[in-house]
Amino acid sequence: MERQLELGYSRVLRDAIADNDTQLQTEALKCLGDLYLERGRIEKDEGEFDKAAALYGAAFVRCTDSDGREAIKHRIRYVEKLASKAHCKDWHSHRDIENNIRTFPSSILRVADACLTLDRTQDGRDVGFLKETYTRTLVTAIATCDTPLEVEVLKTLGDLYLEEGKVMSDLSLMLKAKRMYERARTRCDDDPDEREALLHRVLYTERIKEVLKRRLGANTAAPRYVKVNTSIIHSYVKVNTPMIHKGRSSRLNIIPASVPGMTDRLFAYLLIGCP
Repeated sequence: MERQLELGYSRVLRDAIADNDTQLQTEALKCLGDLYLERGRIEKDEGEFDKAAALYGAAFVRCTDSDGREAIKHRIRYVEKLASKAHCKDWHSHRDIENNIRTFPSSILRVADACLTLDRTQDGRDVGFLKETYTRTLVTAIATCDTPLEVEVLKTLGDLYLEEGKVMSDLSLMLKAKRMYERARTRCDDDPDEREALLHRVLYTERIKEVLKRRLGANTAAPRYVKVNTSIIHSYVKVNTPMIHKGRSSRLNIIPASVPGMTDRLFAYLLIGCP
């Protein structure tokens, strides 16, 4: 039951980031912190207290309400109290953990290795399964204050949304991809190269969105008509339209440029031999 709750809150967090819903992000992070806090209390595990404090800290950063921020502070103090009661003498704040990870000399290699391992274990899986896996990894990254891993996971989730949006021609998925990239960009202030790379991802997503918008707009526009060879299409469709040519009336057989059920290959074939 607890694992199901954790997965549910993780999904809410992912969707809230994709929808740029800061308030929902705050609530999801607080709920995840509560789960880790309870787990630490039962198991008397300082690692779980660390994760709870980190999740509360992430919620505190996103919270814009003064009362809400005060409530989160109380949660963090409660974590400290429980940790001391559980005799976690070496318990330290989530800020210390974050500093240790950020100054780790091989953090880039560590993150690359972690993502490579994820890719190998998920090879051949569908997009939905991949999103679930990276969503769990995202929560782990936030809970352990592993900012480099968090950035990489956000980028990967953005890539998954982008590819899914292109395949399904879904603008809303592309918007989610853009927001994932933007969130990742806000998490790497100390890395200008990474920020530049993420900016390129954002701009690329915008270009793809514009192309898709034009394509979708063209599909809903009124059908265009082109002249075709009627000897080829007599069994398909004929539309007679009066035309005026050199002062006398003539009739040309024409067909819409987009007919339901007509494949691109068939349409291209019909155009061959048109005068």
